[in-house]
Amino acid sequence: MMTISRLCCVVVTALAMGAIGCGELDGAAPVSQLDEEVTQCQLNCPSGAVLTCTTAPCSITSNTMTCNGVTTTCPSCVPTTCAAAGAECGTIADGCGGTLNCGGCGANQQCISNFCEVSCPSGKIDCCGDGVCRSALLCFKIGC
Repeated sequence: MMTISRLCCVVVTALAMGAIGCGELDGAAPVSQLDEEVTQCQLNCPSGAVLTCTTAPCSITSNTMTCNGVTTTCPSCVPTTCAAAGAECGTIADGCGGTLNCGGCGANQQCISNFCEVSCPSGKIDCCGDGVCRSALLCFKIGC
């Protein structure tokens, strides 16, 4: 027959073992040592390339990733062009940390979101895309 003091000792011991990870009192699976190590690395390269490692050990620096003892360097960056980016005017990022000047627009035009748009006076719009400023009513009537 178990005495009260012995029963308390068993309960205290079981609780202590659960608190330090020797048991599963709360039903949760124990955490293994491997789960606590870095098991996945991802490096977003300046060129836009993404390097990924899913095995341990892995580590990254600003331009390299070491995965299971093999080091890979980011590919060099190739800057975009205004044409490739679809920009007609203004300044855009070149994709490699620099900027590109895509130029300006012609007479009666302004650069809006890197596109040359007709600069119409207040109350007028270039509804047909032909460079002619018209009232909204006229645009509705001619339907272009």
